[in-house]
Amino acid sequence: MFKWLRNIFGSSKLAEIENSIAYKLNVRGICPNCGCDAFNKGPSGGMSLNIRCSGCGTKYWFAPPFTPEIIDNDDRSYNLSKTFILKKFIDGEYV
Repeated sequence: MFKWLRNIFGSSKLAEIENSIAYKLNVRGICPNCGCDAFNKGPSGGMSLNIRCSGCGTKYWFAPPFTPEIIDNDDRSYNLSKTFILKKFIDGEYV
């Protein structure tokens, strides 16, 4: 990815960063479990949003730049929402 990061941290640390939940969700916009980029919105409040992966169903508390957390809550609100592409959401293409 970034050569300067590799030079500062070394290859193993960079690989650790690229495999983290925060990097995969907050930067790449993909599910850390299955790599899917499509999600459903769930409950939200303040600057946080609960999201559910459309591929594997894993749910996350999502509030960049903070580290996402895996959560377990009711599926009803996710079932009512449209699927969206997380990377477009991160890039501000739609809310």
